Amino acid sequence: MPQLPRSFLHRSVLGSGLTDHELERMVEVLTRAERNHREWLLRLNRSLICRGDFGEDVMADDAHRRCRFGRWYYTEASGVVRDHEVFAALERLHARMHEQARTLALASGRPAGVALGDYDRFAEYQAVFFETLHRLRAAVAAAELKVEGRTECWMLT
Repeated sequence: MPQLPRSFLHRSVLGSGLTDHELERMVEVLTRAERNHREWLLRLNRSLICRGDFGEDVMADDAHRRCRFGRWYYTEASGVVRDHEVFAALERLHARMHEQARTLALASGRPAGVALGDYDRFAEYQAVFFETLHRLRAAVAAAELKVEGRTECWMLT
């Protein structure tokens, strides 16, 4: 079977020719973006449970742009990742998740507290958000493996 040029393999997966180092860096950046979001989630849950204060990254109308993940998404994300179909899906999921977080935060200050159905909806948005983020990271990692000509499987941690 003829060997495909490295740039073809990159283009077929992510739309642009990238070096191994650039792909590896993108996987690291996506991993850090996920970690930032998990930290935000921890702070949100702590505030919900302990009736703490909520920051602008929860309460503002554009909260999805103010959290660290949102700042990365709207200002720092690579153009190559931005062109991937999963990237656009992340935006919608992330915005909905923040809208639901604001609903939870507002409800937490009421005597009745947070409704179970509202929290379940939020948890569902979270699960789909992380699954989608993993799909994007896996696509980048797969491009890196194809470019290297490696045959091992990529395991997400």
